Amino acid sequence: MRNQWDAISIGAGLGSLTAAALLAKGGARVLVLERHDKPGGAATNFARKGITVEVGLHELDGMDSGDAKVKLLESLGVLQQLTLIPVPELYAVRFRVLGAEFVLPHGFEAARLELTRKFPEFSNRISSFLQEVAALRKAVQVFGAADKNFWWWLVNGPLFFKRFRPLMQHDRTTVSEVMQEYFGDNEAIKLALAANLGYYTDNPSDMGFLYFAVAQGSYLAGGGHYIQGGSQKLAEALVNVIKDNGGEVRLKRQVTGLQMQGGRVTSVTHAAANRIGSKSDKPLQDVVVEATGLVLAGSAPEVTKDLLPPEAQTAFYQPFAGCQPSTSLWSIYLGLNRPASDFGATAYSTFVFPPWVTKLSDLSRDLLASHPQGELPGYVLVDYSRIESGLAEPGKHFATLCGNDHLTNWEGLSEDQYLEKKNAWMDALLAGLDQEFPGIKSSIFYAEMATARTMKDYLNTPGGAVYGYRQHPSSQGRHRKGPGTSIPNLLLSSAFSQPGGGFTGAIFAGAIAARKAKGLLGG
Repeated sequence: MRNQWDAISIGAGLGSLTAAALLAKGGARVLVLERHDKPGGAATNFARKGITVEVGLHELDGMDSGDAKVKLLESLGVLQQLTLIPVPELYAVRFRVLGAEFVLPHGFEAARLELTRKFPEFSNRISSFLQEVAALRKAVQVFGAADKNFWWWLVNGPLFFKRFRPLMQHDRTTVSEVMQEYFGDNEAIKLALAANLGYYTDNPSDMGFLYFAVAQGSYLAGGGHYIQGGSQKLAEALVNVIKDNGGEVRLKRQVTGLQMQGGRVTSVTHAAANRIGSKSDKPLQDVVVEATGLVLAGSAPEVTKDLLPPEAQTAFYQPFAGCQPSTSLWSIYLGLNRPASDFGATAYSTFVFPPWVTKLSDLSRDLLASHPQGELPGYVLVDYSRIESGLAEPGKHFATLCGNDHLTNWEGLSEDQYLEKKNAWMDALLAGLDQEFPGIKSSIFYAEMATARTMKDYLNTPGGAVYGYRQHPSSQGRHRKGPGTSIPNLLLSSAFSQPGGGFTGAIFAGAIAARKAKGLLGG
């Protein structure tokens, strides 16, 4: 068995798989080590009672001609392995301040018309806001994806300040600040425009507007798409590229250490992993040492630090010491014997905000710190049976409830206390779902809840973070740490590096890491 590699990846999340696939296709000898029994990180599925449970993906943003990841995935041969199913609309949203359910369509012009119909007094501001979002997306597409060499600056330099003014203007602004500037105290329009804020953060007051606008603009411009059969298909397609180009992906392998010499990582130690989520103290067996030219850290910096020799840890981790983990999530996976549309769910994604949510800032309130006491958190109901998702056997339907969560809500509990609290919240949330969509509870034949603690166990991230580090104005865009670290041949390749979280963010983080890795390998 080969034990000399050009690059070894810690973890098989989308960032690391993208980086590894790009390097392998470029001729590098690549090894991916994943402690789970399947690749993908958050891009995974599992089977329950005739349904395929989608762990992470609700919809993939963009995929239009202006979306750089289309060209990236096509160049790898990945897109050709997938069937993308268009999602009908961006989302529906229900909350008391708004009155009747509001549906936000895909497409900038369609969104403008629908928002103007609902909020005619804000017609001009709606147009200006959407133009600002579109301009930010365009600027990031041009500036972020470019290889900014001498010739690029020669062409774009004279127009730089005009073309990239939106990037400079929103270098430090937050979602709350920009929404207030455009729409004042009208909270209904803010909630209508940012109902899916939980896809990025749990707090609009510390979320950089730049990242929000680029992601939201991608949904508006290109629509949303679901990968038929589940997000695991994307992970498997990337694995195919790695293997087809001479690389290896080894599952159930726990990286236990990074050995260094002369200030560089020279080898990686790994062993057979214990079952994910188990509390076993059984020592790891079957230790293997692999020599390598560089390491791609798909793990969080907090995890990677502990793999290094003690003398290298402080310098490596110093740039990340002030970074805060993103929000985590709770999810309830549902198997239904009737589609959710039979009970009044009119959209693929419906955001339901309870009566206490009257303004955008209310979305940062966390109710799961205690047991259910009457009030319920907001959530999104994703009805996968609205599209040809390929996730359920005939006569069965899959849906998910999802909302923001924090690991602190579940810490300090015994196993029995944890299960009791989790079941209490699942019962309360399903009762609330049945009030919003009368009769749906009677159709449920399978229900299972994941919490921030589940995310921590499976993703191995600080706080159970699902989007890497927070997209605070001070850690978004150009302020976010790139792939390079204090160790020249140790690169970050995950949502914890630039540009950040989400499927798209992780894919681009991997691409940025691969570009730097090729330079280090002389490619």
